[in-house]
Amino acid sequence: MIQQFSFYSNLDEFSSLNPYINKDVVTFQLTPYYSKMEDKANVSLAGAIDLIKKSNLFLAPLFEAITNSLEAIFIKNYDETISPRIEINFYFTGLLSEAKNLDRIEIIDNGQGFNKESFERFQTLLDKSKGFNNRGSGRLQYIHRFEHVEIKSTFLNEVDNIYYTRGFTSTDQKLVNDPTSNPDLKATDTQTILTLKYLKEKNDKFSFDEMSAQDIQKEIIKKFLLKLYLDKKKEHNSPIISIKFYKNGELIDKAIIDPIEIPTPEKEDVFKVHYSKLNASNIEFGEVDWDLSSRYEILNYAHFKLPPSELDKNGVFLCSKNVPIQEVQFLKMKRNETYSGFRHLTVIYGDILDKAENVSHSVDKFLFPKQKVIEDDVLNMFFDNDEEFLFIDNIEKGIKNILSEIYVDIKQLKNQQDERAKYLAATNGISEELIKSAGIDLSDDDLKITEKLFKRQAEELSKKSYKINQLYDSLIDLNPTEKDYQTKLEDKGKELLKLIPQQNKQELSRYVIRREMVTKLLQLILADSLLYQNSSPKKGVRKDKEGLIHNLVFQRRKSTDTLNDLWILNEEFMHFEGWSDTPINEIKNSEGQFLIKDIKSEEELEKQFGINRSLQRPDIYLYQEEGKCILIEFKSHEIDLSSHLNQLTKYCNLIANCSNKKIDQFFCYLIGEKVDRVDLPGDYTKSIFGSYIKSNQAIKSFASGHEETTIANMYQEVIKLSSIHKRASLRNKSFADKLGLRLEEVPLSNEDFIVELPKK
Repeated sequence: MIQQFSFYSNLDEFSSLNPYINKDVVTFQLTPYYSKMEDKANVSLAGAIDLIKKSNLFLAPLFEAITNSLEAIFIKNYDETISPRIEINFYFTGLLSEAKNLDRIEIIDNGQGFNKESFERFQTLLDKSKGFNNRGSGRLQYIHRFEHVEIKSTFLNEVDNIYYTRGFTSTDQKLVNDPTSNPDLKATDTQTILTLKYLKEKNDKFSFDEMSAQDIQKEIIKKFLLKLYLDKKKEHNSPIISIKFYKNGELIDKAIIDPIEIPTPEKEDVFKVHYSKLNASNIEFGEVDWDLSSRYEILNYAHFKLPPSELDKNGVFLCSKNVPIQEVQFLKMKRNETYSGFRHLTVIYGDILDKAENVSHSVDKFLFPKQKVIEDDVLNMFFDNDEEFLFIDNIEKGIKNILSEIYVDIKQLKNQQDERAKYLAATNGISEELIKSAGIDLSDDDLKITEKLFKRQAEELSKKSYKINQLYDSLIDLNPTEKDYQTKLEDKGKELLKLIPQQNKQELSRYVIRREMVTKLLQLILADSLLYQNSSPKKGVRKDKEGLIHNLVFQRRKSTDTLNDLWILNEEFMHFEGWSDTPINEIKNSEGQFLIKDIKSEEELEKQFGINRSLQRPDIYLYQEEGKCILIEFKSHEIDLSSHLNQLTKYCNLIANCSNKKIDQFFCYLIGEKVDRVDLPGDYTKSIFGSYIKSNQAIKSFASGHEETTIANMYQEVIKLSSIHKRASLRNKSFADKLGLRLEEVPLSNEDFIVELPKK
């Protein structure tokens, strides 16, 4: 019969079960159970299963079994002929050679065994009489994940000094089924065999089926390394732990953990963690402040460095009973990476962490309060202002302080690699924002870092391209005749702006600033205001405006592969291939072929055209597209442009007649400052920008018998430099205004813009 009891409890026993349980009166549903020795009331199994949740770790039942085995071994007195041992056997089935399906797990130890006291404790949930700071609820992890638990244990009865073998099973319906206990006259030692059968969840089954004996070995080392080390340090009996995998009765895999080989920590020490006490002086103003109390706890830490074959992940853990319970996030190293061929495990332990009331019943987290949670309750009228709290926040802060010392070498390496990753990202035009998510490990070299950066960039660009395409596809929904058309268009523009990386926005700002500085430099050159223009000339160095402006726009003897500012003449010119101040016979087209044919008789060419092919250097030559090109010639401000109208015509004649690939359309620009309409032929017309244009000038063939044949057309524009400056400045200002840049305050000297002055 199920009965319900209300009783007064002490806070230590039950407050950790549920933070919302009334701390004065606790009501439990209890099942009366009367043993032959004494009366006890056991907590209902169904109620306990609901109350004490399943651990988040699918290996929790295995860890619970190993913990119990270690405690049973610790209690037992071993003679010299017997050594402590724990055997963990996994039994799989499966028809295919690759596949294996877990049937059962068997954990065997030669510890104390299930004597009378152990058996009674097993039957009584929440019984903490065993010691070791146990909660008395760990066995529930067996039946949370397995349908059937079987225990067969041989123990020595101290009353008659005879070995007995006890057996029983457990399910989530009943904790003890069909118990037996009989003398075993053949037994010569104690032993317990725990068998876990029939996993309840497919996910757990898949997880076990995928593991190897070495995987289990690593998990056990990670979980019990501290305990095994401390037992070894204190010269306690430490067992050899063997792991064996059987499939259809045959041994297929094995691993072993020998206590002799348990490593010593690289570093171990202690540190203090203080309690916090409310500073009540500011409560009336609605402020919550905390002072550190003089009360504190001592915590220990041990830092291990292990090869990847023994430790699969890095980690920092808070431990209870010397077993890791809760991970502390520490971002200096990622979980899977190695440093100098090792992985790292840091474990924190201490008396306060061992107390059962500070650990959840599922044994996967600590119950120390968070400061924010307590702060929310400060204004409660029943809050005790004199109470002192050991916040988990204080514990984690203390841990992170000592971790900075432990991982100082790794921290330095991480900082160096972060800077290296930033440099490689900048070099390859990749946003710094992507570095963090690129999955870069401390062991990665430059090539690997670059590969990961490009892969991450490709993933990001793919996502953004899809979103951008969707955004542009949605333009079909806009109607320019609607009143809110401009608002909708602006909203879509804002959406698009969000998809552009911040680095690209910064690059655009720097680019606009640079363009503004170029326009200012042009203005200074035209006004003879550069210090260089007013310094004493060096022998062989040109100081004329033509040379300065030429280098300002497109440095001499360079190709468009280098940085240039052709935008100052025309935005489209930025996209064409070309050459600056290069002899015509050295210019190559986009396919690497020389522009001009190899003419055998230069004397004949000079006689017909009055020029020497090898000496002709167009200031700027650009390929526009197939059959078209652009020629630009600069003149100093004091030179009359009307006296040089035929210079570009000569270049066109030569190229049209002698080019390897046919060019039949020329766009020519004669740029200076001095030009008067009255000095220009009548076929020049004035444009809306103030320049003078002559269209469709015929270029004739000089082939014998075809001298009157038109083989190309030439467009020529005569432009003032002051006009170019004005147009460039206005064009750039529109970009700058949109970016909110105060360009009038931009200095004229900047590392982003360096003018290479004419050289000898």
